[in-house]
Amino acid sequence: MTINTQITRCANHINYKKRIREAEEIYDYLNIDSNKKLTILEIGMGIGHLSHYLMTKGHTVIATDVNHSFGWVKNKDLKIIYNIAYKLLDPKPEKKLFEYRMLSHDSKMEFKRLENYLPANKKYDLILFTANSMHIDKDIIPKEQDYKFLVQELFKLSSKDARFIMGFYPAFDDYEGYGCKFLYENRIKDRFNERLFGEIAVEFNRATYKGKWNYN
Repeated sequence: MTINTQITRCANHINYKKRIREAEEIYDYLNIDSNKKLTILEIGMGIGHLSHYLMTKGHTVIATDVNHSFGWVKNKDLKIIYNIAYKLLDPKPEKKLFEYRMLSHDSKMEFKRLENYLPANKKYDLILFTANSMHIDKDIIPKEQDYKFLVQELFKLSSKDARFIMGFYPAFDDYEGYGCKFLYENRIKDRFNERLFGEIAVEFNRATYKGKWNYN
């Protein structure tokens, strides 16, 4: 496959304008004060269009994925296309590694990575998952405490009024698709807005979060 053929196929598969429209819709929902420049963590960046768009708005974005080379894409040609689409982004978010494999694995190193990615004297102001599928690993069956622990560790790296939005695709089997009581109680109730982030999505703010734990 020549470079020109790759670029042509990339253009056919990756509709940049459509993906940017989706990023615009998410940004409209976020309704960030135009005078504020946030430190944002995107977990599961995919090709990187959302992080790219957030960067064009002047925000500092830490964009993560489980590997550098789209290892979750099984089709070899499609993997080439995704890599080209990523390289064509300008500005291009630098892909950082992060993978949370629930409490069944030692995740301390992974959260240490997120801490090290932070700019000096900064905390995460906004943490985003979009269409995250970490719950469909056949070797790992997530439980409610797995997500509570994830939030607990992310709280330690976030500012006091940090905002969290977690979207999942596909939906879970239990709790009307939300998997557990914790996610269900924090769901985005407006279906149009929820679908911006995944088949199901939850949102909460660290400052007003009413969970079972206290965070300082």
